[in-house]
Amino acid sequence: MRIYRSETLGKILQEMREGDKPSLFTDLERHRAFLERWQSLPGIRLRRIRPVFAFDESKSTLVIHCSSSVALNLLRRERPTIEQHLRPLMNRYKLDTLSIVLQDSSRQ
Repeated sequence: MRIYRSETLGKILQEMREGDKPSLFTDLERHRAFLERWQSLPGIRLRRIRPVFAFDESKSTLVIHCSSSVALNLLRRERPTIEQHLRPLMNRYKLDTLSIVLQDSSRQ
């Protein structure tokens, strides 16, 4: 086990927050930004859905996980609206593709 001094930990955390590499901090910040943007979607039915966002850096893909097949069908039907609404954030985080999938219940 390696022992770190508080100065070293502070430097590591600072690099994680400000660095270009994906980290827990960047994922949380992106997820929060997408959830906030989601709440401004047109249509109350879409805003009631609580999606889980995942980011696939290797494929430049934003993945929206739906908790039910009903939500999946609605999101797929409304995909053009969703993609248009989320596009500014997708561009900001260099995500080219939107994928909407059913959430794997075994992962919860």
